[in-house]
Amino acid sequence: MTVGDRFVAGAAVAVPAGTRVTVEVPKDSADRWRVVGRVTATAKDSARTRWLIVVPMVAWMPGLPDSTGARLRLTLADGRTLNLAVALRLPTVRAVLPADSTKWAVKPPHDVWGPSRDWRIAALFALLALLLLGLIAWAMARFIRRRRKRAGPLSARQRALATLDRAGKSGFIEAGNWKAFYTLVSEALRGYAAALDSRWSTDLTSTEVLEAMEEGGVGMERTEPLERLLRVSDLAKFARHGRAPDDARRDLADARKWVETFAVPSPETAEAEPPAEPVGAA
Repeated sequence: MTVGDRFVAGAAVAVPAGTRVTVEVPKDSADRWRVVGRVTATAKDSARTRWLIVVPMVAWMPGLPDSTGARLRLTLADGRTLNLAVALRLPTVRAVLPADSTKWAVKPPHDVWGPSRDWRIAALFALLALLLLGLIAWAMARFIRRRRKRAGPLSARQRALATLDRAGKSGFIEAGNWKAFYTLVSEALRGYAAALDSRWSTDLTSTEVLEAMEEGGVGMERTEPLERLLRVSDLAKFARHGRAPDDARRDLADARKWVETFAVPSPETAEAEPPAEPVGAA
């Protein structure tokens, strides 16, 4: 038989009456053969004195030994157990390759380009390939530069509105993650204010930013919406304050409105606004 063929090894065993037989075939450490099915031990008479051992196997290598060892476990009628070593005969296995392999010798490589004097053709093709790659790289770089020039950098207002859009589409409102939601809202508002005037830096607290705005001539009617939004955001970020989903969506709309309409007051506008009267004045 040849490598890869299946075969059956077996043995006939005679034991005292009433004995039960089981068999175990150890795995070959060199993986020259394997058991490929169910190993069976079948009693051939009612007294259970004659048993037939059947082991389905497959050979992976030629030149197997004459036999391989197996272990029988005998359970006698009185309950005692015995282990018995037996030998299973193995067939003669030959390889599937032809006996004479010299005719399959690899032939030497042959010249694909023809005589060596035609190296100029190969050099020409290599030069054309380099020119083509250079042309493709130049076209891609030009395309990218045009797109960047056409798009242009985002303004501070556009960046703030983009952050608010991200907050609305993040799913934080639906999930009730108020800290993450109001962190984005506060980032958009504080970042927009800091971009308009360096005195309203994000390093300041919310109270300090509002005070700096009032000192810079921003009227209360324009800082009041921002003050409310920053207060709600600080409560959500630092005090784990909850919020109803409808209120959060209303806060998001108010934040967009403030970013879309707020601008740094000009000196003429700041001077035209009358100073606030002190509390308790007659």
